[in-house]
Formats: sequence, C-alpha cells, structure tokens
Amino acid sequence: MESMIDNEARHVVASAYQTTEGILTTHRDKLEKLAEALLEKETLDYDQVVQLIGPPPYDLGRRQVESVEFEQSLKNLSTDTDATKA
Repeated sequence: MESMIDNEARHVVASAYQTTEGILTTHRDKLEKLAEALLEKETLDYDQVVQLIGPPPYDLGRRQVESVEFEQSLKNLSTDTDATKA
C-alpha cells in the first residue's frame, strides 16, 4: 500500500513538473522580461506586471490580499500539512 501511495505521489509530482516546464518554455519571453525587470527594481506591482507581459489569461478579479488573510492561509496550510502527517 505504501509503495502504491509513493508511486502515485511521484506521478503527481512528475506530471506537475512537466506541466510547469511546458508553461515556462511556452512563455519564456515573458519570464525573461519579468526576470530583467525584477533584477532592476526588485519588486513589481500588478500594474507593472500587466504592463510588461499583459493581463492574466483568466479573470479572477484583481484584488489585494490583506496581510491577515495571508497569515490565516499560511496557518491553514500548516494545519493541513500537520493533519496529513498524522
């Protein structure tokens, strides 16, 4: 059973890696533009990123995540990770 779970986990990670590599390869020009801009400015806001590479391919609505919301999501992630280890 453990080896079956390990194999499935390896498959999921390998699949995600291939998908990510494909996306980065397809959009290498955008990745390089972002990298150059980040080397110059260190940080970019949403508008600067859109100006460099265009809007995201999907519309989730632009919104700013509040720090409290971000911290809570990190706590939830930690709790979820701890629960899966048990």
